Amino acid sequence: MKTNIFTFALAVLLASTPVQAQSAGFGMGFAGGYVDIGGGDLSEVQGGFGVDFALRYRLNNGLSFGGGAEIAWPGSAVDEVIEPSFTDFQLVAVFFEPRYNFLFPVSRISPFIGARVSYSRLNFNVFMPGEELPLTADSDGVEYGGSAGIEVWLTEGVAVTVAGQVSGLSFGDVKVSPPIPDLPEKLGNGSKFAIIAGIELLFL
Repeated sequence: MKTNIFTFALAVLLASTPVQAQSAGFGMGFAGGYVDIGGGDLSEVQGGFGVDFALRYRLNNGLSFGGGAEIAWPGSAVDEVIEPSFTDFQLVAVFFEPRYNFLFPVSRISPFIGARVSYSRLNFNVFMPGEELPLTADSDGVEYGGSAGIEVWLTEGVAVTVAGQVSGLSFGDVKVSPPIPDLPEKLGNGSKFAIIAGIELLFL
């Protein structure tokens, strides 16, 4: 019982103690979590783990502009190769992400909303029926979507973040060598959902 009271009191203290962490300046962020890719033409792709890194410039009015890189390792729904199948996915992307933070001068907690656009590449293996070894392939595309989350500032320069992201994916031509006639020309469209947590550092 005493432990619960102490935990509650600490949470209230963190939420109510003012900080100046949202002042203008450059910072960086690291995050990781669950990434689910699928839907549409990407039904063979499933959930997995992903990480991203971003540099961000914050303005005094709550706006910030960030850019960085993401890499994720989604799973595959393929159990048996009965036709050309895609497995062992790896998503690599570079992104631009503006955000707006809702600033409360007397609180360490700052909710935010954001938008993300990415240039992405999906690397994967192609298994053919009757073949023991896969072929490597990739497809370039774009990601476009939004995010929402919270920042909890532990100090004026360090925050813990938790966020959710929902995006659409659109990939182009499948590039594999040597060419395979039975493969689709384009990988197609799908969606991405992510729950990530990380840390933000502000250079004071």
